[in-house]
Amino acid sequence: MGRMVSPTPQVVEYLARIGGRETPVQTKLRRETEKRADGHMQVTAEQAASLQILVKITGAIRCLEVGVFTGYSALAVALALPAQGRVVALDIAKDFTDLAKPYWKEAGVDGKIDLRIGPAAHAMDAMIAAGEGPFDFAFIDADKPGYDAYYERALKLVRPGGLIVLDNMLLSGKVAEPRHQPAWRDRSRVKLLPPEATGAGRKARPFFFSASAAAKPRRDHQHPPASFPLRCRASGRGKVSQRGVVIDDPS
Repeated sequence: MGRMVSPTPQVVEYLARIGGRETPVQTKLRRETEKRADGHMQVTAEQAASLQILVKITGAIRCLEVGVFTGYSALAVALALPAQGRVVALDIAKDFTDLAKPYWKEAGVDGKIDLRIGPAAHAMDAMIAAGEGPFDFAFIDADKPGYDAYYERALKLVRPGGLIVLDNMLLSGKVAEPRHQPAWRDRSRVKLLPPEATGAGRKARPFFFSASAAAKPRRDHQHPPASFPLRCRASGRGKVSQRGVVIDDPS
């Protein structure tokens, strides 16, 4: 096993303190979201900063976000884009995204964000049918049982050589529990096992997604410890390649 630093509360606090650079508008939106009972669904400041770095180093112009919540991650991505950049943001809940809009406007990025309300899989199917794209970057942070469907659709929407980023793939470490290990070794079983077969119900499906993403020949993958990205490089359409990045946190 490679060397790693245990994610103690002190280490986590240190990383949050030095790694989450925000604009004043970002800080206000994050703090307002934290007051909500469901505020834990928001990405952290350091995760948002990581998304911005990925957008910048890939030179992304067209971005796709699946799962907007109160708009903090979309705000971060939009701020990192050049003037001509655009984010297509998909969410099913208007009450969440209504909170986001004033902050997007205050930050001057509301014109960069194309918000679409409704089931994300349906929206992505419509985008594929219409030939929309290609996108340079995609961030998936929505309902976990839907991850495999969103990922498969993102592969059709993101250009070869683009990035796909997924959040919350470790699920508090449950992916490593022995009861889930058999599903990691055979993707056909992953696709066919009913949720009740694991005793974990719907929450088992994201673990299966982790396994299937590693097993699919379209991607190479590498999964660092703790809260750092799992990276997948896909041999995509023809001889070109696509890349996926899975941003994990312990939740």
